[in-house]
Amino acid sequence: MRLAWLVRRASLQQDADGSLIHHRQMKRYAAIAAVVFAITFSIASVDWLMSLDARWVSTLFAVYLFGGLLVHGVAAVTLVAALLRARPRAVHHGGPSPRSRPPAVRLQHVLGISVGQSAPADLAREHP
Repeated sequence: MRLAWLVRRASLQQDADGSLIHHRQMKRYAAIAAVVFAITFSIASVDWLMSLDARWVSTLFAVYLFGGLLVHGVAAVTLVAALLRARPRAVHHGGPSPRSRPPAVRLQHVLGISVGQSAPADLAREHP
């Protein structure tokens, strides 16, 4: 709850003054929340399964469940990207058309994901 409150406060401050410092704060809070979620999900899943049989023991069950969560997350993002691609074109004024960008780039824009501009292979070609 504390992280949600911090993100909301930074968002309201960014709305008020438009500074990018608040955006960086929200990205930091999101990274912390992702780690907290991963640990909490893993511990809770093992705890809930152990409540069914107290003698049950597994060292990789939490990793297996988190891997499944990751696969389902990728599937959900893919589905949203496909739905965004199939969505009717909206009126757009000025600049390049959003439909001219690949669906993954549009999804990154919608979700607010920041991705570097050049891949490592591109860097190797640019800087021998």
